[in-house]
Amino acid sequence: MTHTASPDWRPSAPLATAAARGGLITAAGTATRFVVQLVTVVLIARLLGPSEYGFAVVVLLLTGLAELLRVGGVGALVTRAPTLTAAATSTLHLLSAGLGVLIAGAFALAAPALGPVLGFPASGGSIGLLAVVFATAGASAVPGALLARNLRFRALAVVEVLAMVAGATTALVLALAGAGSFALVAQALVFATVLTTGTLVVCPWWPTRPAGLRTVRAELGFAANVSLVQLLNFAARNTDKVLVGAAFGPVAAGLYAQAGQLLTIPLEQVNGPLQRVAVPVLAKVAGERARFARYYRSLTALTGYVLWPTFAVLGVLADAVVAVLFGPEWAGSVPIFRILVLAGLAQTLGYVTVWVFVATGQGKRQTTWALISRPLVVASFVIGAPWGVTGMAWASSIGALLLVVPGFVIAGRLPGLTLRDLVVPVVRPGLVALVAGWAALATRQLALGPWLTIAVGCAAAAVAIALAVLVVPGVRRDVVVLAARLRPAPADSDAAADVEPGSGAGVSVVVPVGSVDLALRAQLDALAGQQQAGPVEVVLAANAVDADTLQRFADQTTWPDAWLVRAVDASDVRGPSHARNVGWRAAQYDVVLFCDGDDVVQPGWIPAMAVAVREHGIGGGRLAYDALNLPALAARVTASTTSLPVKFGHLSYSPSCALGVARHLLEAVEGFDETMRCGEDIDFCWRVAAAGAPIVFVPDAVLQYRLRSGARGAFRQAFHYGVDDARLLRAHRAAGARWRVRDSAREWASTGKAVLLAPTGQEARITAATRLGAACGRLQGSVRHRIAAF
Repeated sequence: MTHTASPDWRPSAPLATAAARGGLITAAGTATRFVVQLVTVVLIARLLGPSEYGFAVVVLLLTGLAELLRVGGVGALVTRAPTLTAAATSTLHLLSAGLGVLIAGAFALAAPALGPVLGFPASGGSIGLLAVVFATAGASAVPGALLARNLRFRALAVVEVLAMVAGATTALVLALAGAGSFALVAQALVFATVLTTGTLVVCPWWPTRPAGLRTVRAELGFAANVSLVQLLNFAARNTDKVLVGAAFGPVAAGLYAQAGQLLTIPLEQVNGPLQRVAVPVLAKVAGERARFARYYRSLTALTGYVLWPTFAVLGVLADAVVAVLFGPEWAGSVPIFRILVLAGLAQTLGYVTVWVFVATGQGKRQTTWALISRPLVVASFVIGAPWGVTGMAWASSIGALLLVVPGFVIAGRLPGLTLRDLVVPVVRPGLVALVAGWAALATRQLALGPWLTIAVGCAAAAVAIALAVLVVPGVRRDVVVLAARLRPAPADSDAAADVEPGSGAGVSVVVPVGSVDLALRAQLDALAGQQQAGPVEVVLAANAVDADTLQRFADQTTWPDAWLVRAVDASDVRGPSHARNVGWRAAQYDVVLFCDGDDVVQPGWIPAMAVAVREHGIGGGRLAYDALNLPALAARVTASTTSLPVKFGHLSYSPSCALGVARHLLEAVEGFDETMRCGEDIDFCWRVAAAGAPIVFVPDAVLQYRLRSGARGAFRQAFHYGVDDARLLRAHRAAGARWRVRDSAREWASTGKAVLLAPTGQEARITAATRLGAACGRLQGSVRHRIAAF
């Protein structure tokens, strides 16, 4: 391996690709560690029993403190720092390693006195051996953080799995040999040693001559704040365990520890590793409010989907799970675990809040919040102690739930997060958790043994979750979007592989689809024939059709090899505006182009529109009518070759069927107004202009527009446009939109003329229907919206 002194040895990878693939790798490692840890906990708990297993409280407490040293303040600093020199990195490494050795020495001297204090007077010698974990944690803190900084999640996952397997094997062998609680100590020692050794081996960074402490003074302040916060959080999470051991004895401590560990195994296996993915990703977009909020919502939803249904099912099946895994002597941990499930739900959100604090560099604010909230949590344990172990469990859960919203509000103020960013991402995971829990609970009516109870309950929950994905459009959309994020780019397209969502290197084309027909086939073929350098994705928003059917239909088109074509479900709310919003939110790239499924883009449409969007932020193409319409009907429509249309003497706009917009503008105005049936494209363009980005005309981006071919359809469409014309006028009148008497006279004169000519032919009847429909619509809209627009 080639060593380097630079803390950034790898080119910056695409954020969304790194986040998705890093999350996927982390999930695979998490699953492996979960199985290993669960098997180890089960077997050792059975071999030792509640009394000796109560010593696990001490081991977990001390190894948890060492883990704070490994991934705490210095590790968080190295992970999120925008710039980091080789000398500063070496200084941080020496400080971390030295602190680990110092703590280890102090702990070894104090160990004989700690056993009686923690309720285990005979374990002082074994406790002293755990000093090693502090020294190893200090040595691996910076190398491990550098691996995360450089997005080397695969290496981290492999090392952690190997360390866990080695520690578990050691513990099981010693437990079988009758070593008692020493098996837990040996497990911690082997895990720490293998983890540190493996991290140092796979990390190519090598320390160089350190810088003076003055050069890292500000950074050390941040690291100190983060460390203090984590220490306070740790104390709040573990004080109850210490109090149980000291007040109620080793058996109660063992039951409480087992209930807590059954909860924290899935919690830490998901949230702990995800922090290494989330913090660097959020840190890189900390200055972009819209992107930060989007990434936060995605991370919150991801943790909710994984953990909340798991906790719900475990809570329902807790008695059977404990009986099968640990045996009847552990039945006393069941009611404790069911109470603590509520704390697990809250801690899922609390972890993400911590990521926000760290990623945005709010060390002082996080410290202030911790100094307020953590003592309250500790006080709640003392208040619950008179009611025994269950009273302390209720205190833990209630305290965690009450602190979720205040913590989020404080953390989210700087990056501009709102309560909506907290609530919206957890609504659907909460629904899935309720459905899964209810399905598992329904199976408890059957008189089954523990094994069958677990099997039938989990199967019912899995079926319920699958049905939720199929039946609830929002849940299905979340799954589709996540799958699209994880889908690898084509192997022969290096450019596509290097593009992140929201980057400028690619183009997303969003097509709202209401029907699968020959017109859509013509549009897809026209899109596939575009010559565009760089990656392109086509997002088909299925609004009135089945997404799977649409995907199969789209797959029949021969697409360029480097393109990604996917259908996303947008059927939960009818209307093209909703479909477009679903489409652009699912799209990967910053350049977003819109066209409809019943029109046909002409050669060069994508390149011309993409250039305009990159240069100006928003652009509208040129419409042509000669290819898809009757000649006489097309001749009655004026197709401008020099400018975009203007409405109400106000501003120009582009129909949404030939529109290109930068993602940041879409996010700034929150997309199209879904309450408008027609005219939403005009409203959108005007709101974007008010935000500082007037639309530009793109004459080289030509689209053949399909007019209504029947009088009835033309009347209906024009009528709805007329109704929303009045709404547009009312909404934008203060900004300069106006409807004058001469405008009204001109429109009614044109309508009268068209009606008189209607008997002369089919095209004339369609024109008359269009004029008359618009006039009638404006009349109704004027009454509805209380404004003169007729």
